[in-house]
Amino acid sequence: MKLSGVTIGTKHLEATIEFYVKILKFKLVKRYQNGPDLSGAILKHNNCSIEFITGDAVDPYDSKGIVFTFEVEDLEYFFNALIKHQVEVIDAPHFKNGVRIMHIRDCNGLLLGFTQLPS
Repeated sequence: MKLSGVTIGTKHLEATIEFYVKILKFKLVKRYQNGPDLSGAILKHNNCSIEFITGDAVDPYDSKGIVFTFEVEDLEYFFNALIKHQVEVIDAPHFKNGVRIMHIRDCNGLLLGFTQLPS
């Protein structure tokens, strides 16, 4: 089994698309309107797809206890790029169990982790 994507509810679809495209370098694959009360966007980076949806019946994402973690090639470079965008940093790059890791919050308050595996 392979996880092919994640759908996350948001009240701020435009800001979310901008955050993931401009800061995290995702590509906007598709925008859609599904009736008068639901719209969404599918974003992709390499093999990772995230769908964000918004509308009257959509609850915003409650991120308690969930962290989405991405692997990057150069964590220090990535960290410095995030700082330039004034992203909320939860913890700067550090080692944990032999892996370099850091955490930020996206524009919805979602906790995102970034790791650099040992070479």
